[in-house]
Amino acid sequence: METEVNSMNKLLDFGSMSIKMLTELFFWIGSVPILVNSILLGYIIALSTTWVRMVETGYSVWTGVESNNYPLGIFSGILAFILCVLLWRLICEVIYIILNFFKSNLKNNT
Repeated sequence: METEVNSMNKLLDFGSMSIKMLTELFFWIGSVPILVNSILLGYIIALSTTWVRMVETGYSVWTGVESNNYPLGIFSGILAFILCVLLWRLICEVIYIILNFFKSNLKNNT
């Protein structure tokens, strides 16, 4: 219980959070909009792309019926999520390196 209170105090106090913890928090907060947009992208692709499936209407008469392409939408959403999270991870790593550089320079100059 004490560690939860201490970690919450560290989160709310300015200057007590480490650079690693700050960039991890930044990464996870930034992953939420990526997830939402990937779901929306998959949904839009699923609804906007159709494929024709053959349906028997009776007495060996077949007709084509357009259907939404849900497998393509799911695949596109998952692929977009993976690629965007990898790009976001790279951006957060660069931010971590830059902040670490500034921190070490401030220590050396003071």
